[in-house]
Amino acid sequence: MKCGVSGIECLDPPPLGDVELENAVERVNGKIFMKGNVDPVSTLLHGDEEKVRSDVSTILETAGHTLAGFTLSSACSVAPPVSEENMKVMVDTCRAFTP
Repeated sequence: MKCGVSGIECLDPPPLGDVELENAVERVNGKIFMKGNVDPVSTLLHGDEEKVRSDVSTILETAGHTLAGFTLSSACSVAPPVSEENMKVMVDTCRAFTP
């Protein structure tokens, strides 16, 4: 933020990265936008539909209610083998969310 950026993205969650979403929300809320935090490996690639729904819901509950400028997305790129079903569950869960 000291560099004058307007936002950050990726925010890889453990174990892929080290971003604890609650901490990130506390630190940047109202100052810059944030994008990401869905684990592209454990959740999207290897997770089942329930894992995707649960993880996306948790992320939205953590950041979607309180963070001005939050965009839910994969923490980084989506691997080609990710199932269409998992992507649809992520999108549908996000669309059903009410902040």
